[in-house]
Amino acid sequence: RIAANQLFLTLQRKRLLDDIQVITQTAEFSSFPLILVDNRLDVIYLNMQSEKTFNISHGETIGENIEYALKLDTDRKILLRQKINEVLTNISKISFQIDLDIFEAGKMDNRTFLVQLSPTINNLTGEYCVAMSLVDISEATKFQTIANEYNSRTRMYLNVLTHDIYNIFFGISGYYELLRDTISPEQQETIKRTEHLVKRGTAIVQDIRL
Repeated sequence: RIAANQLFLTLQRKRLLDDIQVITQTAEFSSFPLILVDNRLDVIYLNMQSEKTFNISHGETIGENIEYALKLDTDRKILLRQKINEVLTNISKISFQIDLDIFEAGKMDNRTFLVQLSPTINNLTGEYCVAMSLVDISEATKFQTIANEYNSRTRMYLNVLTHDIYNIFFGISGYYELLRDTISPEQQETIKRTEHLVKRGTAIVQDIRL
């Protein structure tokens, strides 16, 4: 069993070493930022898109803590540190969202990124490290926010509208009850059919409000 576990760990390390070679060979000209951090959370690699997106330089960022490189506030530092430690502990991938401030077109802008953390191995030291890829999903998030706001406003409008309709139906129903004893027997059938329609309409309005 010990031998089997050792073989598994050896094969896993080899696979992760192969992964980091692929990452560094293909990520340099990737369209999304990719950053490698070691188990101390120091940056050991970043591609060109990372420099462009976060307005950082390769020379100054290598060896710097990722929390300071991305200028994270306290809450985001805690979130990122927790996720990276989880990856290093479990040797498994994790995806999550995080809001980052980036300098773009001469001003600071808050953007939402989908972050994937993947375990790999530093081929220079043999230590575990984490590959962090970031995909900007701000526009998709913005559209979802607009859709949610639209749905909320639509439901509010329907609630107001159906409330008024419900009151009308309720008033008509009460009016028929008052007239029931004052109309001729020939008109009773018409009243009953109308009352039935009013009750159906009231039930429909109640369903819409729910």
